[in-house]
Amino acid sequence: MNLKPCPACGRESAILVPTDVVYCGNFECRMKGPERDHDGSKWNALPRLPREGKNTMSKQTTRKSEAERALLRKALVALVGADGKDELLGMKAVITNEMPEHDSDKAAALGALQALLDTLPEAANG
Repeated sequence: MNLKPCPACGRESAILVPTDVVYCGNFECRMKGPERDHDGSKWNALPRLPREGKNTMSKQTTRKSEAERALLRKALVALVGADGKDELLGMKAVITNEMPEHDSDKAAALGALQALLDTLPEAANG
C-alpha cells in the first residue's frame, strides 16, 4: 500500500492502524482519515492543498501543540520503554526482521517507534 502525504500538513508520515483508519504520524498534526479504510484508498482520495511553506498556526496554538506533543511523546516512551536513538533503531530492526509480516501488532509497533524517532529532540538526533 502506498499512502499519499497528509492532506493537512503535507508530511509523508501516514500510518494505517489495525482498526482500518489512517492517521498522520506527525505529532504536530495527527489528522485522522475516514473510517473503514482498509487499504488506504479513502485517505489517498482526500484533497491535498498546495503548500506554500508558511506556518499559519497562532503562537497560542503552537504552544498548545508543543505541550500536547511532549505529553504524548512521554506516554509513548513509557509504553515502548526506550527513548534513545540507538535503542529505538535497534528495536525497529528487530521488529522489522523477526515479526511475521501480517502481524497487526507489527504495524502498530513500527508506527510507534517511527513516531518516537521523528520526534527526537534535536540534541539526541545529531
